[in-house]
Amino acid sequence: MLNTPMDGFTLNPATRYWPGQFFPGALAQMEILRRANLYRPRWFVVPDDFNQPIPPYGTLEYQIKVGPASYLWGYRFVNLGPPPEREELAPADIYIQITDSCTGIGLFSEFVNGSASALYQTAPQRRGAQFPYLLPQPRLILEPGLVNVEMSSTSAEEVTCQLTLLFAEPCSIVDERGSRRSI
Repeated sequence: MLNTPMDGFTLNPATRYWPGQFFPGALAQMEILRRANLYRPRWFVVPDDFNQPIPPYGTLEYQIKVGPASYLWGYRFVNLGPPPEREELAPADIYIQITDSCTGIGLFSEFVNGSASALYQTAPQRRGAQFPYLLPQPRLILEPGLVNVEMSSTSAEEVTCQLTLLFAEPCSIVDERGSRRSI
């Protein structure tokens, strides 16, 4: 029997491993990625400019370039208030779709509401301890490694928000001649 890998999931005292719960089940599906030593974590935020709001009833389309054979394993969404406070708001008016551009298959069958992937808490002292939403199984991103993200607003006002996509990206190996190759 293999020992449990030591990582941020293991060291998080707030993680409860109750039978039948989604989070431990999804974490078990990540066992191979958690043990792989030839993958590195890579996070992308959409939009990458923190001050780029989504216009009223508008859509933000964004494309991310990841290494081929990367795995999307989780994401996190946060809805932010206007500057300078940038206080977190309830994430109700944003809908998200994530698509692998190679296959054209979306991560979801339809756009999902941002509140499905945000742990918004009304008490200010409890904010900041947000866990990522784990996918039921990591999603392999094929060649050329492009991921399309669409964020649509149903609000009559500008909305400033960010989606963080969590990937495991293959490392490059440098051989004795100094040439690089991906794994």
